Amino acid sequence: MGLSILVWGVLVIAFLIVEGITDALVSFWFAIGSLAALIVSLFRFSWQVQLLVFIVASVLMLLALRPLSKKYLHRNIVKTNADALVGKEGVVKEPIDPLRGSGRIFISGLNWAAKSSDDRVILEDTRVVVERIEGASLIVTPVTER
Repeated sequence: MGLSILVWGVLVIAFLIVEGITDALVSFWFAIGSLAALIVSLFRFSWQVQLLVFIVASVLMLLALRPLSKKYLHRNIVKTNADALVGKEGVVKEPIDPLRGSGRIFISGLNWAAKSSDDRVILEDTRVVVERIEGASLIVTPVTER
């Protein structure tokens, strides 16, 4: 048995093990690419051809299956309470100052840490809208600028 056959066989098994211990499609395409390269290695093609087959097969599988996996495997994602705040309006309760690293807003009955989306000071009692979430901070923009 050639070394390349052994290498591709180990890679197929390794990628399948990784796929088996994760809850998302992360290495299935590489397992298929490795399997294709293994088959090519049985015909004693050069390692360059085997590598090319691995890359092409992996990319084709990724392009073909990734959209389907995103559509069917992740359709029941429930937003957390923080995710549900994106797009909602709140009121600045502690001035948002990027230099001091301070800022809090009141939104949906809760007090949240906040940062300006463009790193400028936003004064107390300003109405803001949540653009996104980074870590434990809401990234906001004054409502008048939307």
